[in-house]
Amino acid sequence: MKKTVALLTLTVLVAGCSSGKQEGSERNVTRARLLVKTIKVERQYIAEKLTYYGTVTGVKEAQIYPDMPGKLIEYRVKEGQYVNKDQVIALLDRSLPGMTYEPLVVKSPISGVVAFTYARPGQMCAPQMPIALVVDNRKLEVQADVPPDELSKLHVNQKAVIHIGQQDSVVSRIKSVSAAVDPMRKVGQIKVAATSPKLVPGMMVKVDVITAESQNAVVVPTSAVITLEGKRFVFVVENGIARMREVTIGIESGNMYEIKSGLKAGEIVVVEGAEGLSDGQPVEVAKW
Repeated sequence: MKKTVALLTLTVLVAGCSSGKQEGSERNVTRARLLVKTIKVERQYIAEKLTYYGTVTGVKEAQIYPDMPGKLIEYRVKEGQYVNKDQVIALLDRSLPGMTYEPLVVKSPISGVVAFTYARPGQMCAPQMPIALVVDNRKLEVQADVPPDELSKLHVNQKAVIHIGQQDSVVSRIKSVSAAVDPMRKVGQIKVAATSPKLVPGMMVKVDVITAESQNAVVVPTSAVITLEGKRFVFVVENGIARMREVTIGIESGNMYEIKSGLKAGEIVVVEGAEGLSDGQPVEVAKW
């Protein structure tokens, strides 16, 4: 009997110790804080865009071909020179052995600037070979190829930003969108008005077409947003506690999201560590 009582007493003591350790462990888990990085939510400009690369050309330009084959005698103009319509561009010698002809006169069909001269004196030229390019540089445009599946997203007068080198840019508008896909190259084309004096014919430029924009949007990094069962959430930190908040996404631009609803400017949102959080989780904010 004494052995039975002693055994029961020992069992109770062991169970009590075990229970005490478990409760202490649970309290430690409850107090554990996960390390996260946060930012203060701000309002800013955000835009959704499609990017293309194109060439600056004249609205009016002409490749100039001779009417008949001949040997180039001379150019009557120089590259960069302005010429009038019907001004003489070059003279060709079309004489044959035993036969002499007057030099063939090649004229410009438009007024503009001589952008290029392609031949050299003494070189044979043919009707299928251009000898010069004349561009009316008073009106320029950017021509850019567009994938077929993006044509429906583009329209005349849509905002477009032309980037000139690494630093400069100019805001312009789409002038035209091709109504069909080129059957040979399998692309469509847009033309954008080139409105900057820094743009010259032949220049390659990047064009961003703005498909959506907001001037004063609530914006967060994409790393702040998690997706669960088709819904989007962020974690807002309030008094050291992470609160799960459902949000609605608007414009996506690079690594940033516009938040249409569910979040306000000035709130503190988790941008690193959100994947490991749950609603009500204590957190410690890391210093950047």
